[in-house]
Amino acid sequence: MKVSTFGGRDSHMFGSSPEGAKGPSEGRGAAVLAGFVVATVAMLIVPLPTALLDVLLTVNLALSVAVLLASVYAEQTMELSTFPPSSS
Repeated sequence: MKVSTFGGRDSHMFGSSPEGAKGPSEGRGAAVLAGFVVATVAMLIVPLPTALLDVLLTVNLALSVAVLLASVYAEQTMELSTFPPSSS
């Protein structure tokens, strides 16, 4: 008897292949995410120079304005979707 997890969805929908074999780049996304988490915690602990903080705040504000403009000028809701459109 097969026990289904995640509300009846199969596990291959969440990044792992149904056979259990992984390609060479399949775990790269998790490693990048872990790197960002470690970098964020390090920035909270280690004092950063004022110039670097200014640059990081400028990048944050620029990305925020870009997302705001994209949401204002989007004609359809699906233009803002992060997932590809379904084929069915």
